[in-house]
Amino acid sequence: MDEETIIRLAKEAGIYYRDDYEFCEIDRDGVPMEMMARFAALVAAAEREACALVAESYEPTCESCPSGVANAIRGRGKG
Repeated sequence: MDEETIIRLAKEAGIYYRDDYEFCEIDRDGVPMEMMARFAALVAAAEREACALVAESYEPTCESCPSGVANAIRGRGKG
């Protein structure tokens, strides 16, 4: 997720951030971009996993043939 998208989503959620996070008091000064990016990555990973689980429930699988769609969804978080 790029920084512009993170900022847009944060604004929609009522979160603001500081470019300079030295001596930043989160409650008063906003959330540093580094923390917002980490949060966004965690949210995206949780959503990918939820989608992958739904995909697995619709695809026939066996131990030797894992869900291709679910693996593709999970793979979006790498790279």
